[in-house]
Amino acid sequence: VYLFLVIFFNLQGKNNLEGPIPSELCALPDSDFFLLDLGENNLGGNIPECIIEFRSLENLQIFNAQLSGDLPAGLLTLPVLTKLQLYNNDFSGTLDVLFEETYSHNNGSISKYIDSSFASMLQDLRLHNNMLEGTIPAQFGNFHVLKSLHLWGNDLTGGVEESGVCELRKTEDLQVFEADCQEIGCTCCSDCK
Repeated sequence: VYLFLVIFFNLQGKNNLEGPIPSELCALPDSDFFLLDLGENNLGGNIPECIIEFRSLENLQIFNAQLSGDLPAGLLTLPVLTKLQLYNNDFSGTLDVLFEETYSHNNGSISKYIDSSFASMLQDLRLHNNMLEGTIPAQFGNFHVLKSLHLWGNDLTGGVEESGVCELRKTEDLQVFEADCQEIGCTCCSDCK
């Protein structure tokens, strides 16, 4: 039984932490995390899949941490997540997985993508300098409070016009959109890399 509340867990910086993110993190109750910051450490490995069970997580920052592998499925389905900074790592795979919800069923799992009416509280998304590929998913167009989107330094191609991101730029809600403009065919980026 846990009788304490962890409001934030901030180990960013020159803590010289090494090794993967411990699986014991998954044993903590959901309500214990509002902020998890492990940036600028020598972690390696990947982000535990259990991270999407922290439904009260508002701020996840694990940048410059030598992480790799796929991004956790459903990460952008966290209901109160406002800041996600996973830049300068070696994440691979596509952005689509961020919108995938996985359910356990009869000793297996079922995956589905959240529908396009999903509206996130996400304001700041920084995934630059990874090895992500594919296109920008259409669900990004539903992020009406998104202020800053950084996707440059990946292997993304095309799809920006179809994603709805340019529509957000027209409304001036999305103030910063940095990408590799030639690769994705961006006509609405605020900064081309």
